Parts: sequence; structure tokens; C-alpha cells
Amino acid sequence: MEAPSLDAQAAPMSSQAPDKVIPSFADWKAPPLSFQPLLGFSESVLYAPDDSRDPLAPENFQAAPLNPLDAIPNGFAILKVIGGSPQETINLKVHIEAVSKVSAYFRAVFSSNRGEKLWIIRQNPAHVHDIMSIVHYGHVSLHLGARRDGEHILALCYLAQQYQVIGSVRHVLRALMHVDSTMGDIELWWMFLAAALCHNPEVFRVAARTLLWRYQGPFAKLATVPCPSQGVLFQQLQYQLAFFVENCRNRESFWLREAANMVDPKLWQEMFPYSVKGRSISEQWSYLSQFCQVKVVVVNGYRTLAVDKQNIPNETRGNMISSRLLWMGFWVPLISGTAGQEAPPGPEMRLIACAKPAKEISKHLEAEWEAARSSTEFPMAWIKHCADAPASAYPSIKLLRGDQPAVDFLGPLTSDEILRFVDRARRSSQVPSRVPAEEAESFGNVDAFVCVAHLEPGETALRKAFETVAQKYWAEFTFGVVDGSGTAEARVVCRKGDDTSTHTTTLADGLEAWVLEASRPVIAELTPLNHQRFIDRAWPIVYIFSPSTQVRASIRASLHDFAKKQYASLTPVTVDPNRFPDLPARLGLDPGVDGYPAGAVHQISNGRIYPYPRGKAFTPRELQGWGLDVWQGRVKPWTPLGQKPVEDDTAGGRSSVVGLHRSKVKVRIGGRERDEL
Repeated sequence: MEAPSLDAQAAPMSSQAPDKVIPSFADWKAPPLSFQPLLGFSESVLYAPDDSRDPLAPENFQAAPLNPLDAIPNGFAILKVIGGSPQETINLKVHIEAVSKVSAYFRAVFSSNRGEKLWIIRQNPAHVHDIMSIVHYGHVSLHLGARRDGEHILALCYLAQQYQVIGSVRHVLRALMHVDSTMGDIELWWMFLAAALCHNPEVFRVAARTLLWRYQGPFAKLATVPCPSQGVLFQQLQYQLAFFVENCRNRESFWLREAANMVDPKLWQEMFPYSVKGRSISEQWSYLSQFCQVKVVVVNGYRTLAVDKQNIPNETRGNMISSRLLWMGFWVPLISGTAGQEAPPGPEMRLIACAKPAKEISKHLEAEWEAARSSTEFPMAWIKHCADAPASAYPSIKLLRGDQPAVDFLGPLTSDEILRFVDRARRSSQVPSRVPAEEAESFGNVDAFVCVAHLEPGETALRKAFETVAQKYWAEFTFGVVDGSGTAEARVVCRKGDDTSTHTTTLADGLEAWVLEASRPVIAELTPLNHQRFIDRAWPIVYIFSPSTQVRASIRASLHDFAKKQYASLTPVTVDPNRFPDLPARLGLDPGVDGYPAGAVHQISNGRIYPYPRGKAFTPRELQGWGLDVWQGRVKPWTPLGQKPVEDDTAGGRSSVVGLHRSKVKVRIGGRERDEL
């Protein structure tokens, strides 16, 4: 993401007479801002006349009549959408094949009951209508009105992600986005979030820069404003972006404070307590440029602040520090970049992907890689061959850091996870990050798993243990330290985004193992990094295979509540078989014959494996019913070819059999008594 930077967006200030008495910053009222033209929306790709409809799509999506249901043509379904404020109901006649083709969510819905003609959806009707209009027509229809506001566009972006159609509708949603100077801070924030969700770098940059320039309060406050998208992952994104823009503003404000201090230390003391009391960057800059002759100039390609002593008013000049450097003219970098652009991570740091195009998993990674690259300025390169890389290493992603050893990215191969890794790489210059106490809450949301140590200066044992863990696992998780937080007892607080849970410990001993267990998702995506960790837990692992990223995400969402209840005693994971090609056969599965999704339970304590029945849906009800059959001994474990069947233990043999029922029994593993489902 490109960092917003301080631009001279305010109207030019007239120079003051050298002997004119200037007002104090506390009494001075800033003139109205005058903005450069901002970004309009792209009408040419959005709205089409009524006669341009795709003949395959239903007319305006309106189903009439609803009764009798046999009036609905074959291949179509009725979505009865109920919601909004005030509540309203609309009926949308949708083409099943067209919707299923772009949405794994609706594909699963329609296939679960092929004879059903009517489906009820509880969402805002206008939002669902727009999404279906884009899916069927490739544009937003006219009759709901033209220009959408920030709240509506943000809701569409989030709804597209929920229904897993974002890839098909992103180009239209991007074109809907716009920024103008009449927007309030809240609508501008919503547009900023929508641009992040849909990877619109132009709107993202302009919205961020405008917010940075004029917003007066803490950005974390904007992340708490009720908005049309309230999902856990969306809240995490809000706090991450709030922290990002706050850091950009702090960087800009730092150089303004330096300039004010060089003009007069009293001016610095007068101006910058207001930075947290409702005075914006634009007001600080306007005051310094109008009364103190602080200017932005470009020197050797770098934007720089200059204090021109020749034109400083006499009253201010008399209070200036007696400094040889200052009298010659004071130059200080405004940002570490060229002509207003964000400073790149440096030639010594870049991300590379080694992939062979012929492999299916490389084709998948290439799409995710391009999505990530379009959303960041971080140097990224896609190459077909890496020196000294064995064939088994493809595809691989490596972070190159100059003379330091390369860091392998071993997480899920999705654009979101790659971008999280990039963000950690940016923070890796200081591990753990130093976090002001007032920003600890928002910092806890910048990543999927964040640990913050609250420490006093005299604390040594927990500090040392925490820094050791942070240095070892910075590529996977985010770590921060709040020094002098004033807490009675030093502690480490970790926040996990997938279930918004918070974990706290005060113990230095065993901190590494505690962090790894606390970081475990409710349902994880299996990776080369976490597979052995899950085996080492010695609890049953539930493997669910599918080559489709969307299907795996849908299964994780539908089983989340069920898996949360079994969190302590089961380790459910979704698996891309392209990344683990040998694993299905080792679990008694043959997806080439039986198809996907496919699954199996591996009971680590005794090595037994139970393949999930072919054709059975992965729903909480089906899993619980099958688990009960396993527990009651009606399902036998799989026997590999050439081996003898495993006999049940005569004394409580069922107590060591994996199940998914709520009933629990005790088994002994390593001398300890454990619950096993």
C-alpha cells in the first residue's frame, strides 16, 4: 500500500510582513481548505441502457408471479431477500448456472437441495440486487438510482466477499468508487475501506491522503463507527488500516514538530499538544507556512522542509535558537521518499516467487500473487527458476534481505496472507515493535495474530523470553512491546482474529509453547509450517481436502461454530491437495475417483484413520452423526493394503476411537489423562 504523504493541498498562504505580530496557534483559526480536484467515478463502465440486458439474465431480476412455483422456468431460482431499514422484501429471479459459476457459496446452496425453487436471504435488498445485477449483466442497473454513497459501496464490497464473488464483480465495484471534497470523514473512511477490499490503489491513495490531511481525531475512533460490514475479518482490516494511517500521520507530524522546534522551542510546546486535541495536520502546516515561512522544496529529488530565516517575522525571528545551521537555512527531510512517494523497503528487501507454470498449484499461486502485487508497492518478482531449489520446493516464496539469510514464506498461498507477510517484513526492522500505550488496542488488530507485552523498565525475565519468541516467529505473527504501561504485573496479551479471542499470560517459562497454542486457528489451513505442530498436539486431526480456495473457505465458515466447541480436543484443518499431493492416499482417500471435498480423521494417539464417507456433506449435523457411529463402533478404521485390520481393545476399546459427538471419554497419553472425542 502506498503511504499517504503531506501535500500542499491547502490554498496558498499570503506572506506576512516581516514586522507584523503573529497570532498564537491557540487563538488562530485556520482558513477553509481548498482541495485539488479529486477522483470521480467511471460512468462509462457502470450503467447501461435497459435494452442492453443479457438475454440470459432475468428481466430486472423480478419474479412474477411467485405462485405457483412451477411458473419459475427451469434453470432459474427465486431469491427472496428480506432486510434493510426500514425492512423491505424483493424477489430476484436469478440464473442458477450463472450465479453458481462465479460463487462457491451459492453453488453449495443450490446443490444442497436441487429441487428447491425459493431461497430466503436476510440481507439488504438493494445490496443483493446490485451484486446480482453485476453477476448477470456486468454492470449496475439504472432503476435504483445512479451514484452510490460510501456506505452502499462498502456494503457491496463486503457482501461480495461473503458470497465469494469478489473476483467477478471487483472491476465494477472499483469503478463505483469516488472521492470528493464534500464527503464527510465517515463516508471518506468507508470509501477508503472499500478501496482496500477491492484493491483500488488510486481511490485508496487519495482517500488516505485526504483523511491524513484533514482528520483531527485518532483514526482508531473511525474504526469503531458502526458500518454496514461487521464481520470479524472486516473489523481486523479496519484496525489495521487505522494503525497504518495513524503511523503515516505521526511521521508527517514529526517533521512539522522538528521545524517548529527549530523556529522556536516555545512554538513547538504551544502547537503540538494540540495534535491530540483536535488540530489537524493541515492546520499545523498552514500555520507554519503562513507565519514561520516553512516551505516544501525538492532537493535532489527528495521533498524537504526548509525554514527561510530571511522572511520570518521579526517577533518569531527574535525567539529563534542561535544556531549556525539555522541561520544558514534549515533543511530536513519531510518523508524518506522521492517526490512525495512512499519510500520503498530498499533494494536489499524484496519478495520473490519461484514457480513452474505447468503445476496446478503454481497457476493458483500466480493469480493470488498478482492480486497481492497490485495492492502493494513492496518489490515482488515472479520467476520460473530459483538457484539451488529442488523440484519439491516449487512453488516457493522467499523474502530476500540483502546479506541476511532469506526467509521462506510457508503460510497459506492466498493474496491476503502474502500481504500480511509483506506487512510483517516492513515491521521486521524492529522486532518486537515499540508501541505507545494509547495505540496498544489498535495495534492488536493489525494482523491475524498479535502479541503485545506490557512491561515495566525493571522487568527482565518476561522481556527476554518475549523478545526471543518475537525474533523466532516474526515472519508468522506480529509482536509489540508497551514500555512503562503502569500495569501492576507484567503480562503478554495475544489477540487472535478468527474468533476475536484474547489470551493472557504472565509467565516467562514456556512462553513459546503458549504462544504457538494460542495462535492456533479454530479451523486452520494446513501448511508445511503448521502440520508438524498439529501432529505434536497428539489430538485427533480432521483433514478436509479441496483444491478450491473458495470451497475450503466456505467449509471453514460453515463449521466454525462447531469446531469452536471442540477446539481443545480436535484439530480440524482444510487442505489444498495440490500442496500435499501424497497426503490423501496416506489417509485412505482416492479423490480422483471419489471427488472433492473429501476428508478423514487421524487419531494420533493410536494411529487409526477413519475416511469420511463419500458423498456425505461437511455440515455440523452430518459430522456429529458420523462421529457418533465411529464412537459406538459401527465404523471400522481404514486398513492400508497389505496390513492386518486393527482389532478393538477389549477393555474399553471405544474410548480410543475418534468421534465428533459431544460425549467424551478419557484416555491416557504419555502418562496424562486426556479427553478424547
